[in-house]
Amino acid sequence: MGQSVEEVKTELEQLFSDKFAASPYFDMYCQIGAYLSSADNCQRELQRLNDEMQVILEHRLADIRVRIVKEVGGTIAQEALADLFGTLAGVRTNRFGTSLDAPQVSSLSKLAKELFSKLLSDVLGRWEHDNGFDVDHSWMLGGRRPADILIGNPKSLFNLQLESGRPFKDLGAGAQHGEFTHRIQWYLVGNALEGFKAGDLYKDIKRWISRGKLLSHQASLSSPTLFSTEEGHKRYLWEYLFDRDGEPSNAISVAFLARQGDFRGPSNLAAYLREPPHEAAFPLLTWCMRDRYTKRLHQAFDAAYMLKKAPKNSQLKELAKIFESGAQTEQDMAKMLAPIDGLFIRRGTFRVGVDWQKWPGK
Repeated sequence: MGQSVEEVKTELEQLFSDKFAASPYFDMYCQIGAYLSSADNCQRELQRLNDEMQVILEHRLADIRVRIVKEVGGTIAQEALADLFGTLAGVRTNRFGTSLDAPQVSSLSKLAKELFSKLLSDVLGRWEHDNGFDVDHSWMLGGRRPADILIGNPKSLFNLQLESGRPFKDLGAGAQHGEFTHRIQWYLVGNALEGFKAGDLYKDIKRWISRGKLLSHQASLSSPTLFSTEEGHKRYLWEYLFDRDGEPSNAISVAFLARQGDFRGPSNLAAYLREPPHEAAFPLLTWCMRDRYTKRLHQAFDAAYMLKKAPKNSQLKELAKIFESGAQTEQDMAKMLAPIDGLFIRRGTFRVGVDWQKWPGK
């Protein structure tokens, strides 16, 4: 059972300023909080997301079928095509070994990647492009519009990301949190609720911060007051609506808790979409979320990974060398720790760049 709009409104008026309560988007933020607070509210839009992935998959499968017919001649029976689909799905699912860079055993792996890779990314990227987000077109990727990549835990840089309207894959919060969950949250509310353009709210949300300092949701249980006079931090509206701790916990330092089934907690949404009971309703979406979860458990976001995503960046090249040879100076050590402070890999139309929260000597 989620919250009502009125319940969310009361909380927001308590936590945030009178200026926020009088702002043009205040009522929309109240609706977003109520909508995401219950998984039951989100079923139709999750189905829509799965269906849009299905359309792309069917187009890809049709293209593969045409190529095979052209190469071998004759026709392919529907049963044979279904068998091929099942085989490729299995190949794709089982591609993770001790190393993601290990040679693929199956000759079908390339075909499986062509069929299943970037299904969710493509749907979300196209939707973001059409709904007011700043998403670049990437040459040689057809209609694909890749999002930026977040690593670490940036502070002011994160707010600049929101203000610029750029969506991102969140690799900094861990596999339980999920890299796609924030983008799925915005897809859900942008399709379900009327009266606003999602990208406009995305750019506006960083403006709003709590009236006073708030403790973590665990520490606040023993606090007699809502706001703390000494400890704690002021909290942003983003954390209240889109970045709560979930059940089980994976972000104990945040001020707000989302009970199981409350999609204001990213880990709740990610876990929901990996669970077997929801596979029948959202087969492709469930498959994709499990696949990404497995991949992230096997993959380290080290200097080599970052350099692969931005191969021309001089700072990442320097960082990779330091990790390879070991830190020789205090400056080297500071650079090795810089990814923890956070960075965004900006994947633009004409260039790929890196913005650091804190690069030593910058």
